[in-house]
Amino acid sequence: NSHLKPYTSTTTEAGIELQMLKNRLGLDFAVYDRKTTNDIVNTAISSTSGYNNVILNLGKVDNKGIELQLNGVPVKSSKFSLNVNYNIAYNDNKVVRLAPGLSSIQLAATVNNYGLLNNTEGMSFGAIYTTGMLKNASGQVVFNSTTNLPVATPYVPVGKSVAPVTMGLTNEFRYKRFSLSFLLDGKF
Repeated sequence: NSHLKPYTSTTTEAGIELQMLKNRLGLDFAVYDRKTTNDIVNTAISSTSGYNNVILNLGKVDNKGIELQLNGVPVKSSKFSLNVNYNIAYNDNKVVRLAPGLSSIQLAATVNNYGLLNNTEGMSFGAIYTTGMLKNASGQVVFNSTTNLPVATPYVPVGKSVAPVTMGLTNEFRYKRFSLSFLLDGKF
């Protein structure tokens, strides 16, 4: 695509870092606001055009969030120490504007198009859409008389493909020159 523009990301961030009790207890807190313009994405298009995908610039995406990290050394001696680090972050993203003339673009689809991954203006980046089964007034599924398959409802947003909350807990045990570390993390 000869009309592609360079991707731009501008971030404003403020934070504070504290170390207390001879660096045995620490806190790191940050707030950020990131604006991305002209992100380059590969999106599906109608195969009647002769192509399946097109690469284009995505207008504008806003990300706002907070990050908190707590670290501590609850046990420390000449031979043994335990370091604990916990972090949690929240990110709220929103598609503000797409390419001119578009209000939604499809990034991916499931087999038979029962589910879609879309960027839609006003929604989260990579929103998940799916169909349901049409039901009559009695709550029974309506079937197509020709195919005998359930009649699908229009697509509706059902979730986010990018988890807004991430967190992790790391523990590191040190004994003399031996170190053992493990990480538990999650996305919600």
